[in-house]
This record gives sequence, C-alpha cells and structure tokens, in this order.
Amino acid sequence: MTRLLALLLICTASASALATLALDPIPGGTEETPKVITFAELIANPPIAGLVGYRITVPITQGTLFIRPIGSIGTGVEVINGDVLDANNEVVWTPPLNLSG
Repeated sequence: MTRLLALLLICTASASALATLALDPIPGGTEETPKVITFAELIANPPIAGLVGYRITVPITQGTLFIRPIGSIGTGVEVINGDVLDANNEVVWTPPLNLSG
C-alpha cells in the first residue's frame, strides 16, 4: 500500500539572521521509498526574504538522510550536522521499514 509519509526538518537559515523551518509533511512520499527533497520545495514559503540556503542542524532519527548535487543519480553522502541545503543540492530521505505500520 502506498501512503504519504511525513518528515520533520528543522533547519536554520545560512543568512546572518536565524530562521527555523518545520516542514511536516513533505507531500508525495511513498512508504519505504527514497524521497528527494529540493531547496525549491523548502523555499516555497521562505521564513526570510532572500534566503539562499538551510543549514541542517538536527539529526535524522527516523530513516536516513543523504545530500547530493541536484539532479544527480545515486545516494550521495550522509548528511552531517552543518551541511547546507541550497539551490545546488538536494537531500534524499529514506524512511525506515514499516514506518507507518
């Protein structure tokens, strides 16, 4: 069965002023399938005008989160604290098995 999944990303802006983004849910996720999340999706309603990137500041506790150049193929590298999601990168979140039950 296909279900929409939610991922909570808390990030701070890479600009001098800090902003927090809580995005829940990110639409279009399918159970046990990697979900590509682009910077364009995150800035649809930016918390700061002129925002150029999000610095990832929290660990992902459910599944895995990788970062890679936008439009590339493959997994990328595992996100670490401080990685920046901007127009040049995208993240790929894979939920754990049976996340929705």
